[in-house]
Amino acid sequence: MKTTISNYLKVSLCGLALSGAVIVSPSALAQSADNVRVLVMGEDSDPRSMKRSSTGFREVLSELKRSMAMHGFRMVDEEAVAVDLGWNITERRSKVELMQTIKAMNESKMANHQAPVMAVFSINSRMEKVGNIGNKISILIDGELYDIRSNQFLNSFDLPRKSYPAPADCGPTCASDLIRDNAGDIAAGVGDALGKQLAYLQSAPSQQTAGNDGGLNVPYTLVLSRVSTSEALGIIDTMSNEFPGYVTHDLIDKNPAVRRYSYTSSARPAKIEEWMNILLGDMGMQPGSQVEIMVDGTEIRVERLAGGPVVQPEAKGRFK
Repeated sequence: MKTTISNYLKVSLCGLALSGAVIVSPSALAQSADNVRVLVMGEDSDPRSMKRSSTGFREVLSELKRSMAMHGFRMVDEEAVAVDLGWNITERRSKVELMQTIKAMNESKMANHQAPVMAVFSINSRMEKVGNIGNKISILIDGELYDIRSNQFLNSFDLPRKSYPAPADCGPTCASDLIRDNAGDIAAGVGDALGKQLAYLQSAPSQQTAGNDGGLNVPYTLVLSRVSTSEALGIIDTMSNEFPGYVTHDLIDKNPAVRRYSYTSSARPAKIEEWMNILLGDMGMQPGSQVEIMVDGTEIRVERLAGGPVVQPEAKGRFK
């Protein structure tokens, strides 16, 4: 589709994006960022936008990856994952299609395909006349960040509008070239804002959970199957009072055989599984023989296989 100068040239990408950046030291930023795997993608569903295959688009995307990596984020490459899974990456994808893609990647069960964080941001540019002597291209960046695990919108951001001189006869191709030539500037500004804001989000949970949590709160689904009422209440009581990273919980539903809870925590699934093994062992339910613990994404299922004595949990301090 032919694009005129009066049209907005919109370049849409996916990466980490947030507003309200706060001041964070570089060392703290790197430490927080190290916990976050980020998938950088491209949204170009608007027919006026620059295609993801264009030189300008790919240059901005490349510079953004470089900027985020310098902040310590672990970047997941969509094209590399697509090769692993035999996928074809198409153009003009909407935000919904991008979310479907990253969710499917996370379902592959391969560790190097996992990316819990995605954000959509746009680079909107328009050409403006400068008297009778020439033009300038004006660029505005805004975006949104999502936690894919919890389907949660986290925040949004925008950066101050920037302008660059442009020739009097600058057309769409020229505008694209100007974006490409200033890709380093654009990506560095976005990367810095994103890094600082993510560091802020990750520093929000209690400091006692340092090293045990992933920074962002995750609503887990806890399923307790074939455990008695007293055992179930003992389990959820210990999880809410002793497990690091705990935020809140609630009973979703129950029947004589199964109780289902929502359990929000900043702890990683691997840590919750480890603590559950300790807790159930202390309660006299031997994991692997009397009880099975299964973790699938954000669902944690505890299923009683055989009976045994119910033991009161030991003193606090077991969960590190």
